[in-house]
Amino acid sequence: MNNLLLKIIRNLIRPHKIPKKIFNKLNYYFNYKKYNQNFFEKEQNDIFKYFGLNREEGIKKLTLIKKDLDFKSRDSGMSSEHEVIFSSLSLSKNKSITDILEIGTFDGFNALLLSNLFPNSNIDTIDLPENDDDFINFYNRKDNISKFIQDRNIILSKNKNINCFPLNSLKLLNHKKSMI
Repeated sequence: MNNLLLKIIRNLIRPHKIPKKIFNKLNYYFNYKKYNQNFFEKEQNDIFKYFGLNREEGIKKLTLIKKDLDFKSRDSGMSSEHEVIFSSLSLSKNKSITDILEIGTFDGFNALLLSNLFPNSNIDTIDLPENDDDFINFYNRKDNISKFIQDRNIILSKNKNINCFPLNSLKLLNHKKSMI
């Protein structure tokens, strides 16, 4: 018998002890709907429209900027929805964005993208200091940390409106911008 079914039967005897996980799995199995891209696109476009943003134009601008920046080597041509939000925001005439804080610089591509979407903005990006054990050991950087840092710094230097600071984001509460 299926393990999930056995768990359900065992827990039906003690309904007050039915784990939330089982309810979630049942809900998933019985309400599962095949991904429908047209439905997703319409739903996302409606949400953007509600906030006064044009998602479709944002995607067009994002695609052009990524092409200009030669992002082909980095991704599969898809954009995450947060990139689309940033791009749509950059097109908004009634929103003036002058300062952007990015937490987690990683390889610098997102900061570069932001600097191209918002060329008149100051972009501060923070990441763990390069000698921090977490910085060294996360994302399989340990064996090529010097090359990773060198490549990231080249990307960050491509725009003068990007400032990178070595800082653990947990310490942001105790910092003022002038101290960074």
